[in-house]
Amino acid sequence: MKRGISHRVQVNLPSQLNQYELNENVWDDAIKEFNKKLDKRPHVTMKLSGTKVDVLKVHRMSGAVTLWILVTEDHVRHIENAPFTLRGEVIFAENSDTKVDKMVIEDIMVGDDIGIFSKKS
Repeated sequence: MKRGISHRVQVNLPSQLNQYELNENVWDDAIKEFNKKLDKRPHVTMKLSGTKVDVLKVHRMSGAVTLWILVTEDHVRHIENAPFTLRGEVIFAENSDTKVDKMVIEDIMVGDDIGIFSKKS
């Protein structure tokens, strides 16, 4: 992207995650693996919510998950208003239905139909 500005957008977490015990290592591993998946894409530029952006990395700080992107200054407000939501699965520790042993981030969705890696049908 030409002349984009670095920007971070908040990624909403599924409400079910509040019911589970996730330690920092689980989060760190999930984000590290998702960022590896991002690094393997042939192109970083994509259209999200009708706007061209470069999707770079996912970060987590103080419990908040953010998506680091490059976007033109004219489109920052449009992207900030788009609902980004994490999609994935959790694998529970043995004999537990609340303690998470592993989390896999499959995608980050924008609205209900567009993801970084997929389109919902």
